[in-house]
Amino acid sequence: MAATANPEVAPLVSVLARQEAIYQQLLEVASDERQAIVAGNLTDLKAALQRKQDILETDQLAGALRAQARLRGGDDDAGLDHRLQRTE
Repeated sequence: MAATANPEVAPLVSVLARQEAIYQQLLEVASDERQAIVAGNLTDLKAALQRKQDILETDQLAGALRAQARLRGGDDDAGLDHRLQRTE
């Protein structure tokens, strides 16, 4: 399908791909949370909640960096992975 060749569609595809990746990560964490709750394992629950917080904070940071790139007139994702790795 050549939909991504359309310059108006490409950014939407990129956003949807990021959202799907985050959603999948959060689903995995939710599964770990449920298992920890059922097992009564507070240590595992705390670790799962921390992972969820980390995922959400990383996504928030990525959004801020993309917004900053747009304000500067740059490509949304140019160097984004590199900047995120430096903050982790």
